This record gives sequence, structure tokens and C-alpha cells, in this order.
Amino acid sequence: MNLIHRKLFYVFIIFHLEIAESCRCKRKVPENRHGIAPLTIINHDEEIKRSTVKAVIPRMSIEWSIRLTLQITGINQPKDWCNVIHLTEDSDSDRLPSLFFNEWINQLRIYFPGRDQSWPYETTLSLHTNYTIEIHQRYKSGGKYQFIATVNGDEIVNVESPQAASVQRYDVKIYASNPWFASCIGIIKDFRFTNFL
Repeated sequence: MNLIHRKLFYVFIIFHLEIAESCRCKRKVPENRHGIAPLTIINHDEEIKRSTVKAVIPRMSIEWSIRLTLQITGINQPKDWCNVIHLTEDSDSDRLPSLFFNEWINQLRIYFPGRDQSWPYETTLSLHTNYTIEIHQRYKSGGKYQFIATVNGDEIVNVESPQAASVQRYDVKIYASNPWFASCIGIIKDFRFTNFL
């Protein structure tokens, strides 16, 4: 009996050590590195509608993050660009950033602050497919900032932000389709903005 009890005791100890080790390895990673809760702009499926201001950010930090899920569901303007989201202080040319989609060539275009508007970063999308898009501007080093964009976890942009992008902005409007372009036919959900003040 004594030998059986010892074996059961060892099995019990080994089992609990394995559970403790597996729990330690699976700790939950916070959503952001600064401990700041993201602002939810759109939570559940919402149709994209032209000229819809979803929020106004009183002060937009130099470091920020956007995350959303996009599904383009139809074509309304072949051979032209439609707008998905647009962050701006006051105008179409102020893109902090902005997402456009060309339904004819199934291409998403990401404009971001301070870059030459004629050299946007593009990636191909398909209709009726969910895409998780993340766009960040984060501090790099030496007073420099990095602009990074991913689609479904695949990095499509990673460039140093120009000086013009490295300033705080005020009263920034978050459009779920701006008033200057046609809105895309599609759905946005899980749209979150994090302001690292």
C-alpha cells in the first residue's frame, strides 16, 4: 500500500506541475503595450455609409493604433475608388490615415500621414471575405516614428514616418466613410482606436 500511495503522490505532483507550467506559458497578452483601453468605434457589423462621423478625438497622440475588420460586399463604382475609413482634422487631403478600396481591381489603398499622396501602399482584397486591418504609428528611437500596417497579420507597410506625421493632432474626426468620396459597399466591425497619450 505504501508504494501505491507514493506512486499516486508522484503522479499528483507531476500532474500539477504540468498544469502550472502550461498556465504560465499561456498568459494572456494585453491588447496594447501601454495599458490603455482602446476606444470602440464600431462593435458589431455595420454598413459603411458616406459622411458618417463615428467619433471625434480631442487630442490624437503621435503614437496611435487602429484595428478593424472589413468585408467588401458589393460593387457600386467600377474603375473608381471608394472610401472605407478616414481620420482627419478638416479635409480630404488630411489623411491620418485613410483607407480606400477600388472595386474594379479589388485593391485596398492605405494613405497615411505625411507621405506623398501619389505613393500609397496597396494590397489586393476579395469580395465577401473578412479582413482584419491594423494600422499603427509607434515610437522607434531617436525621435523617429514607425508606420506599420498589416492585413490578416501580414505586414504590408513598415516605413519610417516623415516629420509631418510626428505631431499631435486636435479634434480629429473618425469617419466610417468620408464626405469627399463615395462610400464602399461593405461592412465594418470591431473598429477600435487606441490613443497612446
